[in-house]
Amino acid sequence: MLVDPTVDFTEALGVKNDFASFCLVQFTRRDEPGAVFIDCVGYYRAQEMVKWWPINVAELLDLQTQVGKPFDGRPGRITTITACARSLARSPTHVAMPAIDRWLDQTPEKYFVLASALLSDTPMPAIGQKVLHEWIAALDELTEAATAPTPDGGPVVAIEGPIRLAKYLRSGSGPRADECTRLAENLEEIARIGKSPPPSSEVQQRHTWGARLSRLLGRAAEQCRALDI
Repeated sequence: MLVDPTVDFTEALGVKNDFASFCLVQFTRRDEPGAVFIDCVGYYRAQEMVKWWPINVAELLDLQTQVGKPFDGRPGRITTITACARSLARSPTHVAMPAIDRWLDQTPEKYFVLASALLSDTPMPAIGQKVLHEWIAALDELTEAATAPTPDGGPVVAIEGPIRLAKYLRSGSGPRADECTRLAENLEEIARIGKSPPPSSEVQQRHTWGARLSRLLGRAAEQCRALDI
């Protein structure tokens, strides 16, 4: 699949923004003395190996179970093959990772669309407004979550998403480059702080860290709203 973000992801064409990382799965029956096993190979366009690989394997296990059920076949070997294996190990290992970090795997073209829209001083196209509003909504959610720990005591933070948008904003050009540079600086600070949360046992330090992160996220959301035209 060849993707052109400026053409293939426009609402006018009715194309869904998301495109799959999971391509196909192949099942093989393996007969052993006293048992039949279903082996499978899953092929992926890209895989995030720290957070999502265990989930991918669990999904393949479920498919194995369904395929083998009619003839009492047991789940066997699981192999995953990917064209792009990556690790975002610097960020917290939570399945419920923020939407703007999931864009890296699911819809990376949104960073290009968003940066282009923010740098321009002309009215945003519909796709640009949609992505910007998704981004702002995610920042608002993270602003509230920064001081509210998850049930396992870990913080919910966005790291790779802000870094990616900051890079796009710094490398791009446009009439609002100065405003976007200030936004990029704020996003880089959000990522820097998010990489090193204090332990949940350090209640006061965690509160101070969360409050600072919340302020930065809120400021970034306001900067984006100011660029929404």
